[in-house]
Amino acid sequence: MKRYHLFAIGLGLLAATASAQTDGFLFYAGGVTADARTTATGLGVLDGAGTNPNTDAMVPTVYVADVSIGAGTVTVDNWRSAADYDLGNPIPLDNPATGGTTENYSWIYLSHNVHQYNGHLYVGPGDWNSDNNFDTADIVVHAPINTTTGALGSWTFGPQIPTALAINASAIVEVGGTGYLYVFGSVSEATCYYSEIQPDGTLGAWQTGNALPSGADWFHGGTSVGDKLIYASGNLVGTPPQSHYSTISAGGGMGAWTSIGDFTVGDEAAARWAYAMGTVTAPGGNPRLIATAGNGVATDDGVYTSEVVAGVPGAWVKQAAAVPVPVRNVTGIGVEDVFFVVGGATSNTAGASVNNVRVGRMDAGGVVTWVDDTDPSVFALPETRSYGGLAFVESVPPSSAAGWEMYD
Repeated sequence: MKRYHLFAIGLGLLAATASAQTDGFLFYAGGVTADARTTATGLGVLDGAGTNPNTDAMVPTVYVADVSIGAGTVTVDNWRSAADYDLGNPIPLDNPATGGTTENYSWIYLSHNVHQYNGHLYVGPGDWNSDNNFDTADIVVHAPINTTTGALGSWTFGPQIPTALAINASAIVEVGGTGYLYVFGSVSEATCYYSEIQPDGTLGAWQTGNALPSGADWFHGGTSVGDKLIYASGNLVGTPPQSHYSTISAGGGMGAWTSIGDFTVGDEAAARWAYAMGTVTAPGGNPRLIATAGNGVATDDGVYTSEVVAGVPGAWVKQAAAVPVPVRNVTGIGVEDVFFVVGGATSNTAGASVNNVRVGRMDAGGVVTWVDDTDPSVFALPETRSYGGLAFVESVPPSSAAGWEMYD
């Protein structure tokens, strides 16, 4: 029986399946329903009245949709609310500066850090404020997934991350049948931490890994392919953008960061940040890293890929076909040969968030073709979102709970 793992923060990895169709559930967690900036509160997300960003556009709702990937078709439908990860206010944490926090857990709304591993959904960490003080953004929550219905069980807190990491990135890497969650970077930190995922889905104690080679960074991206942890730079690195990989060993230890080069292939008319990243694998082709979409000010529609040969990512190339709608602050995920790009914003103004689900499909030669989704009703989320995160889990038919079945 094939087992699929998909890791997102826009992050993902799935091997191509031998079956003609893959059915599963696509989760979208967190994000904001509006997108605006104000000098009065720094990087605050406000409504039209400019009220407190702690309670405005942040949304802890988790949505789930039914997904079917066939030889010639991809469908995303029946979006529905799963289970909020809002676990109460206040939530006491070990904050050396204040002795605690009164921030609601919905503060992780900025996080692209949403993952699925071994039947559990992981959300966080993530933070909009840049104070780098400990708050509710500095932990991960997780819940079991009913892989027959897509329903979520009760949320559980993971251990607190040792250092406050505002607007970080993360990815899961599996080595020797064990998954490791990596969290790295922030507005003032290049630190990388990792935690071993236990058989029951809980997270082990955080260990210190190798710091980002480019120094502190935020609004950056991460994904994984095989035993490689991938990092692509955000807005603190400047131009040219950078990307690196680290080989993970048994026990979760990290090898030295190795450069993959400029993931925008010199195409940085504006500073580009790796918001939407993933890994896609077309039948008959090698896995490819994929990255797209914009920075914190301008929109972008460029798509960039890196072929992974013998487990090693190669030089990036720019795809001829752009994302159908230029956006910023999106998230993305790779599922087999499909790259989903969800939500985002069309400008840096209030109310600019969108609910589109854009679908790109890669052939064995590494060429991506996009579904024409200029109509926002195609596969659309129930509400507009920016900054959220994605995860995918393959569904298990009820009949497979008992009796004999054959798998190839």
